[in-house]
Amino acid sequence: MGENMKKTKLKQLAPATKLLAGCVLALVTMTACVGCDNNEEADSVTPTFANPIYSLVSAYGTTRYGEADPWVYLHSDGYYYYTATYGGVSSGFDRFVLRRAKTINLLDSADEAEEATIISATSGTGTGNFTGIKKFLWAPEIHYINGTWYLFFTAVPNDGAYGSWGVKNFIAKCTDTNPLTGTWTLCGRMQAVYGDTFDEDAIDSSTSLDTMDVTQFRYVGDSSQAWLMNLDGTAFKVGDQWYYAWAENLYDGSWADEGEESGDGVLTFGGVDHPDGAGTGAWSCILIGKVEDGSDFTHITHTRVLTAPQYKWEWGEAVYDENGNVNSFEDTIVRSSAVNVNEGPAFLNRNGKVFLVFSAGPCDATYCLGMLTASEDDDLCDVASWTKSTTPVFTTSVGNGVYGPGHCSFTTYKGYDVIVYHARQWPGLFSYYGRTTTYTTCTEGLYDPYRTGRAKVFTWKSDGTPNFGEAE
Repeated sequence: MGENMKKTKLKQLAPATKLLAGCVLALVTMTACVGCDNNEEADSVTPTFANPIYSLVSAYGTTRYGEADPWVYLHSDGYYYYTATYGGVSSGFDRFVLRRAKTINLLDSADEAEEATIISATSGTGTGNFTGIKKFLWAPEIHYINGTWYLFFTAVPNDGAYGSWGVKNFIAKCTDTNPLTGTWTLCGRMQAVYGDTFDEDAIDSSTSLDTMDVTQFRYVGDSSQAWLMNLDGTAFKVGDQWYYAWAENLYDGSWADEGEESGDGVLTFGGVDHPDGAGTGAWSCILIGKVEDGSDFTHITHTRVLTAPQYKWEWGEAVYDENGNVNSFEDTIVRSSAVNVNEGPAFLNRNGKVFLVFSAGPCDATYCLGMLTASEDDDLCDVASWTKSTTPVFTTSVGNGVYGPGHCSFTTYKGYDVIVYHARQWPGLFSYYGRTTTYTTCTEGLYDPYRTGRAKVFTWKSDGTPNFGEAE
């Protein structure tokens, strides 16, 4: 990887006419309750991080693609474990690399960070580890739960039933002490039901919401939906109950639509109508459910929809900057395809409150974070228990040159709470092909591999809600 101080930053690779000051970075870290079990005493000087944490280099033969969906987990052994979505569409998002180091800044150091590829995919033929999945490998999260390492991630099932983009949530586990060198086994695909029990024998043939797999069916009883996607799975614990949350495409008239009319172009749940702002006929929503004991997080009950796009910033029409201004830099944006998107759920649990922070908008400079808030004593599978922010809680910083921050998670560092996220360093979109200096512009954010991980300390407001500040 080369020494960290000698690495050429991504901004040196971009076309001079497109480059803006700033850095792209995304490092995702999370604990189910940030700071709740942290025994570190805070330093007197607030830490800062060498953003981007994962740098890109330009020398022929050493080019690294960027990474999205970064995740950091601080373990009891004192190591920060770090993984992310690597590569771009041309490389197929084909592997999960796991690193560990004693500090967040050292995660990018060739001298200090240990590294191993724990899962790698071969397009169309499964993986060296798991024959049940192929590309695209997205949104990995590593957790240590009851003496076992778990990896929650997204991939395409290898049976071909859902098409090349029909991604699903999967779970793998490792019972060895060191997850970099240990053996990983596939627990299976996550399946969820609307009801309060999980009947595995009836799930595939059922047309009842209480027993059918709602992560598989677009309409009740319809199993031929190649484009049904669910992704970005995460788990968290409140009290004695484990919950699992994820993003899923829902449609007008689908199982979750409580509207009176199918085909009205509106998704209705919890008594609220959600317009089709992007004009796509689909909404990427955040769902939640309870984990069935003993299922290795593969069986989910009490499934409900918590949030779907309903405001203009959730499909990229209203673009907020760091000062709360709307569309102030709209003329500089290269937009991705319009989509109604809530995805990438991440959880904080503090002072009796539960916060679900999610990503919203297209995969470009309009990407941002929104937030739901509930009391930990409420029914977290009831949408009525949650209050949604009407504006984004973390946005592009034009002044810092950080565009489209999203897919966050949380950790602690020296007694401070830390948000980790991915972003870009310019408002345009670029494709980079191979180990050359040939750049081209593009209009689809997923084809731009230059999101990278960032980290920053965040604070808390007097009302007990997080203050993420300005993207750095």
